[in-house]
Amino acid sequence: MKINLINFLRIFLFPILFLLSGFYYIIILILSKYINKNIKIFYTRTKVICIGNFTLGGTGKTEVVKKLVRDLKLNNKEVVIITRGYKRKSKENILFLSGEKNLNEIDSKTYGDEATMLFKELKVPVVVGKKKKDLISFAIENFNPEFIISDDGYQNYTFHKDFNILIINVNKNFWDNFFFPLGNLRESFKDSVKRADIVVLNHVDMVDSKEVYKIKRKIFGINKNIKLVTTFYTAKSIINFFNNDEVLVDVFREKNCKINIFSGIGFPESLEFVLKQNNFSIDKKYFFKDHYWYKPSDLTKIFSNELPVITTKKDIVRIEKILETMNEDTKKKINILNIELTILEGNDIWKEMLIYL
Repeated sequence: MKINLINFLRIFLFPILFLLSGFYYIIILILSKYINKNIKIFYTRTKVICIGNFTLGGTGKTEVVKKLVRDLKLNNKEVVIITRGYKRKSKENILFLSGEKNLNEIDSKTYGDEATMLFKELKVPVVVGKKKKDLISFAIENFNPEFIISDDGYQNYTFHKDFNILIINVNKNFWDNFFFPLGNLRESFKDSVKRADIVVLNHVDMVDSKEVYKIKRKIFGINKNIKLVTTFYTAKSIINFFNNDEVLVDVFREKNCKINIFSGIGFPESLEFVLKQNNFSIDKKYFFKDHYWYKPSDLTKIFSNELPVITTKKDIVRIEKILETMNEDTKKKINILNIELTILEGNDIWKEMLIYL
């Protein structure tokens, strides 16, 4: 219903949105082609790795951030994540999460759902704010890391990136898309690929191999020497919210084959796909817009029957405070799908990148 409403508004307001899209494209063109040559770019000795996309959300960027941070930590590297904290309710210019924070006292509305989830899961400092160069300076002054991972900022030309990782969701049709606000493009496919050191094609298990091949050809047509990795999500386990018990997916399904799901992420269809791939029967699904802040009435509707409910880690941090007011039986019904980004092609390229960095 919500998606249909968005499409209706795009058709109804097409002339206005088309003009605004053209205006947005001109701004992006000026920033990338002209201002970029004249503005003072912020440089630092600390290596900055930018992970971003050329569309508005839903590519799986967060999972790539998690994998890279984990791999760098395995190599005993000190890492800090910087992020905008999109949709956060706080107004401070710079906020941070670090080892001193009590996990149970963190309010995701203050830091944003992504920042909160990344800190809780990865246990590395996360610095939140709008201006990336200020976040970089703060991270260096306070944590002195070897690497700074910029979660998004691919179209930000004010700071130097030592390495660019471009994420593409192959399941989304972007060939005939328009620039924001009429469509979902932040910049052109060609320009984004030109600046990439590595391109990650995500969700390759959700489309036909011919479509993946088509996208690869487009990418190599722009840059024949580009490094390319293909990935998909693997369901590792399911974690109960109430008691934190973690079980293998097969074990959970034996007792709970029929489930409900809900999610408010950029590409909630990925949650549904992974669960169906693992032979779950989904009775009801509730999808909300990206970074949606749930209301108690939403959860009342979601938990209206006795079936167990499965959601994502990014969603769970947005409902923790509401769940504190709910009864024990309701909390026991809530489960979190624990996924892992799996490399299908290009594992050697990913390993070479870690050595190069």
